[in-house]
Amino acid sequence: MKDKVSYSNVELLEIIKTSADENTISKAKQLLNSRNLSKEELQRVELNYQKYKNYKLKRQNDSLTYHEWLTFFLFSFFSSKKTLWENENFSESEIERFKKYGYQKKLKQAQQTKLFGLIFWALMILLFYFIATYKE
Repeated sequence: MKDKVSYSNVELLEIIKTSADENTISKAKQLLNSRNLSKEELQRVELNYQKYKNYKLKRQNDSLTYHEWLTFFLFSFFSSKKTLWENENFSESEIERFKKYGYQKKLKQAQQTKLFGLIFWALMILLFYFIATYKE
């Protein structure tokens, strides 16, 4: 667990409800109890936890946004390796984030979009090649 100040009440409640480690659950319960929350505050934390879970579930079922789709399509040819000119690859870091947080729908769509982008760029290169050789 992180240090006790860095957890929100909702995060502690999630640990208590979802963790498989009894020691972690015990520490989270102790930390939540040490905050001396009233019944009303605990009910508010529970309500916020339910909102958080619903939001998380909604995010898992959302499709790629137009901006995400366009980025995966147009920049599909970048590798995940760092180079002198590129510090981070947006599409690869987003795919890792989708995997980490369980956004399976977005992950599948991102992988398909990257494939379509690669096909598009390969066809564009072939088209430019044929145009350049046809003019000669």
